[in-house]
Amino acid sequence: MITILILSIVVIIATIVILGLSPFSKGEWEGVSERAQISINDQVLDVYISKTEIDRMQGLSDISLEELDADGMLFLFDDSQDRVFWMKDMNFSLDIIWIDQGSVVKIEIDIQKFDQRGDITRMHSDPYAVDKVLELPAGGVDKYHIEVGQRVY
Repeated sequence: MITILILSIVVIIATIVILGLSPFSKGEWEGVSERAQISINDQVLDVYISKTEIDRMQGLSDISLEELDADGMLFLFDDSQDRVFWMKDMNFSLDIIWIDQGSVVKIEIDIQKFDQRGDITRMHSDPYAVDKVLELPAGGVDKYHIEVGQRVY
């Protein structure tokens, strides 16, 4: 009886992981359904909104640049903390804009999937605690003339 219960739980968890964490259907990226427009440096950007743990884990992974039909993805958090992002399963380089209380506090440009040692690249907001992170395809910071200190609405 216990074996059947354990096996049932494993099957249920596996099903949740496969169906719940994978936003893919027939090889097409469905991504995050919520979108919004944000303003930065007097320019309006159309972005996906990532505010759940599942959305954050997925981010822009496994999507091609051609499939991206927005300017980027904005990650929203309930509080300000040191944040860590990584480039797992990314198909294009990113610019990362670290934001706290509506102001850009740190910018990283042209982040590649692998670091110099060949490991998946990880980025830290350190030394800043942030409550938002904006991911743009590499070149987005230059394209939109984004600088530290600018306001994000």
